[in-house]
Amino acid sequence: MKIRQVLADTLGFDLLAGKAEIKDFSRQNSKSIAIFLLLCLNLPIAQVVYAQASAEITPKTAWSIALLGLVILALCVYLFAVILQPEKF
Repeated sequence: MKIRQVLADTLGFDLLAGKAEIKDFSRQNSKSIAIFLLLCLNLPIAQVVYAQASAEITPKTAWSIALLGLVILALCVYLFAVILQPEKF
C-alpha cells in the first residue's frame, strides 16, 4: 500500500488532493504571502538586534531596524535582477 493511501485512510482525507488549490492560492495572493514571510523572517532578526543592543533600544525599535534591513535587502535583490535582466522590466 502506498503511504499516500495509508495517510488518506488514517486521516479520512487525502493531503495531496488540494495541491492545485494551494498553487492557485499562492499565485493569486503572492504579495500577501511575501509580506507574511517577511514578517515571519523579521521575528528572529529583531530578537538578534534587540539582544545585541542590550537595553539601549526598545523592542519596537529593534523590530523597525530589522524590518528596514529586510527592505534594504529586498531592494538590493530587485535592483540586481533589474540590472541583469532589463528586458523583463
